[in-house]
Amino acid sequence: MLNSEKEKRLNDSRQFWDHEAASFDEDPDHGLKNPRVLKIWSELLKAWLPGQPSRILDVGCGTGSISVVLAGFGHQVVGIDLSPAMIALASEKAARNGHVIDFQVMDASEPQFPNASFECIVCRHLLWALPDPKTVLQNWVDLLKPHGRLILIEGYWSA
Repeated sequence: MLNSEKEKRLNDSRQFWDHEAASFDEDPDHGLKNPRVLKIWSELLKAWLPGQPSRILDVGCGTGSISVVLAGFGHQVVGIDLSPAMIALASEKAARNGHVIDFQVMDASEPQFPNASFECIVCRHLLWALPDPKTVLQNWVDLLKPHGRLILIEGYWSA
């Protein structure tokens, strides 16, 4: 993809998600405000995550709901999202919940971290929206330490 095309795609996506940020947590699966939904997500994540405190990258963290769950388990969390509005809400949510989480505005398809920076990467409901998933997945795998794990949660959104 030409740089100008990529920049336009990123800018369009950023604008869309900035606009969606204020209402994003109204979806039960996004905001995790319902105790039952939060409990289910927490149980699933706990079963998939490393047992010991680890450095985890939450790719496409949105408003930080999953990041807060991960931090609540004692992990050191870095959350990235293309949308500054989402990152601002994620930072507020982490602070309200008593967690220090490193949130950064960043393109999830090309995270800017050294290779082997994380024991675990969590991506929920994002890969479907990114061009060239094969390259994106390789970029993420490169960020994992040896024996690290990639937790990829997706769906069939057009079904």
